[in-house]
Amino acid sequence: MTTTTTIPLESIIAFLNSMSLNAPKKRWLGEHLIAEAMKEESMTIHAPQTRRIVKRRSANSPSDAELEARFAGLETPEIPADPEWSEVISANTGKTIKPIEKWL
Repeated sequence: MTTTTTIPLESIIAFLNSMSLNAPKKRWLGEHLIAEAMKEESMTIHAPQTRRIVKRRSANSPSDAELEARFAGLETPEIPADPEWSEVISANTGKTIKPIEKWL
């Protein structure tokens, strides 16, 4: 059985300050603490997680051939060198999308 002792962080700092540590030793200690913390965080992030993969498919989506036939004969509009967002949105939808409008 493992027991865990909780020590307030202020007490640890007070203990370290009571020792005669020079700047390089404090830096060494800090760098090692950061390295240990990063190792623990990466173990938490990369821990195996079970994820459910959902593939969504439209029942009525057109095939590539159908899309090609639908747009045959239409020319592709020119894309401005540095389009404004309003131009991009209006080119795609014909109207400004309300949630995006505030950012324009």
